[in-house]
Amino acid sequence: MRLWKSLLAISYLLPPLYGDTNSTSANSIREWNLSSLTVRQKVENRDSNSDYQIDGIPQQSYFQVSHKKIVSPPINIGYLLGGFVLISGTVLYLLSRKKRRQPIKELPLDLRLGGIVDLEALEKRFKKNQENFRMRIPRALKGYITAIGEVELDDDIQIYNIYVSENIDDEQPIFTLKIEVIENIISVAKLFTLFEKVQPSNMREWERWLDGSPDEPPYLGGLEFSIRSGETYKRVWESGVDEVVRTKFIENIITEKGNYETLNIVSLYGRELEHGEIEFLYLANIEDANLNNFIRIELGIAVKESELVVI
Repeated sequence: MRLWKSLLAISYLLPPLYGDTNSTSANSIREWNLSSLTVRQKVENRDSNSDYQIDGIPQQSYFQVSHKKIVSPPINIGYLLGGFVLISGTVLYLLSRKKRRQPIKELPLDLRLGGIVDLEALEKRFKKNQENFRMRIPRALKGYITAIGEVELDDDIQIYNIYVSENIDDEQPIFTLKIEVIENIISVAKLFTLFEKVQPSNMREWERWLDGSPDEPPYLGGLEFSIRSGETYKRVWESGVDEVVRTKFIENIITEKGNYETLNIVSLYGRELEHGEIEFLYLANIEDANLNNFIRIELGIAVKESELVVI
């Protein structure tokens, strides 16, 4: 397991397999690697760096991690070496991706597989902005935890995706609760529902999503992102930086039937609504355990501690 992760990490540091050698600020890409040291520094200074706050909750802190600038050098031996390492890592990754369910660290509020999440206190907020929300409001705000996704940074800081289904046997969640836990205390929580799943049909479309061009940034990680109905969401992470900013991580998803891992490249956006509400847009390129590669767009809102009940 550690071997393929090391190979995969090395492949990220090698030159990209294609790209314009005359990159401009429009397509210089800043991808963030998960770094517990930098996360702790961000958390300690979150009040001064946060763009959005709801009841004192800094909405920028989710996946605030270190960054590096990716450039596109001319083709050289690094490409060949990068291809070899990437292929080797992929083979080992496939061999180890699905495995038996392992115990997860104890979560705050007794969040656990099979537990019940009750967010019915959000109904009033949804009604206030019913006409302004573009997210699909869950048909039920109470359901069973059928999967838990874990991104571990260190012993004190973890990111969890809590997948909640209406029935205990349902495979598709009705919403996802994304939480950041620091020293076993929830510091940020957001509820998201699926808005759209996009499957680019060719390389050119993938380049628009992930690489952009010298004149236009990619969709994923740019300063703004617009959905098909016309609403525009501004990037939350480093909102004043005219670069592409996004984060890359591996999520370990645990279910009663076993666990598996997904590769994720994501960025977070938001737009202001009435009554002090912020609607967030979570934009992700995901490769699942079966090597299905797709774009996932989720919309959601921040959740206050008093609105979250676990049974």
